[in-house]
Amino acid sequence: MNDLTVLDGNGGLPAHLQQMFGGSSTNADLAGGIGMGFPILSYKGKTWAVNVGGERTILYNADGDARQSIEAVIIRANPGLSKIYYSHGYEEGSTAKPDCYSHDGKVPAADAQAQQAEKCAICPMNQWGSRITENGSKGKACSDSKRLAVASPNELDNPMLLRIPAATLKDLAKYAEDLGKRRAPVEAVVTKISFDPSVAHPKMVFKPVRWLTADEAAHVLETKDGDTVRQIVGIDPSPIEDMEGLEGEPPAAMVQQPRPAPAAPAAPRAVPRQPTKAAVQRQAATATDTEIEAALGGQPKPAAPAATQAAPKPAAPKPTAPAAPVKQSAAAAVLAEVDASLDDVLASLDD
Repeated sequence: MNDLTVLDGNGGLPAHLQQMFGGSSTNADLAGGIGMGFPILSYKGKTWAVNVGGERTILYNADGDARQSIEAVIIRANPGLSKIYYSHGYEEGSTAKPDCYSHDGKVPAADAQAQQAEKCAICPMNQWGSRITENGSKGKACSDSKRLAVASPNELDNPMLLRIPAATLKDLAKYAEDLGKRRAPVEAVVTKISFDPSVAHPKMVFKPVRWLTADEAAHVLETKDGDTVRQIVGIDPSPIEDMEGLEGEPPAAMVQQPRPAPAAPAAPRAVPRQPTKAAVQRQAATATDTEIEAALGGQPKPAAPAATQAAPKPAAPKPTAPAAPVKQSAAAAVLAEVDASLDDVLASLDD
């Protein structure tokens, strides 16, 4: 007996609760962000099985034989190559979690148990020759695969994960190419997936069976964009997880591009300073002293030329004829009066 049957006695949600809650519900919030898991379509040898919750169930035909082929609709695929690594090797049909894996083949998944490198391109387990097969040939310890979301035509609302192994990737690409030439979307047909009988290892073969009906196609389109399918193929809707999956710099639209540093201001031109009043007075005093020394018959000290002034011209030789009287400055006139006073004092002492 289901524990929820206790709610069925009153014929559903009571009227007073319908009015009070107005149709709102927290049920979606309780389940939001929590993955409920999904079945995995697997194979061992050349027979198919379904893994649900860690339990593996072999698929059988109506005659009781293990199924070696299935009919499914390929709903969606991860556009990149996925990678998966087992430190002790992968046992076919095993449901054990890998030590390291990547959905996009660029960086390890955030919840990988033992990440082998920061990026898949430089991972030693992703290099050719990191694994030697039973027949002595070289391979990679970290195997490539393609993640598909597939569903039975009878249960299109129950998608499953199917990993296409490295040995079948070219065949899958060829199948997509052949459908593309006929303008047939792979999700619009029922595909038979079997195994190549000419090789020992399980190499898959793809063959179209029929077109989908209108109802089936509508159901596929509705399921294709659901969260479960996105989780199956490894396309996380979180933008943060998408950024963690990019190789080098980020885009240019997120990354907030750093603003360029402001250019250094140009050095101001040197403007000749205007002489201050005190400087003019000092210059006048210097010129006055020179004139005084010239009036007394002494040799004037040449003034030091300024850095921006032209070199002074050499003084002309003194003429033999008496020089024309030069107009004295105010300071020279004062000095002349002092000299006259001194002459008068000296003359009085002589008397």
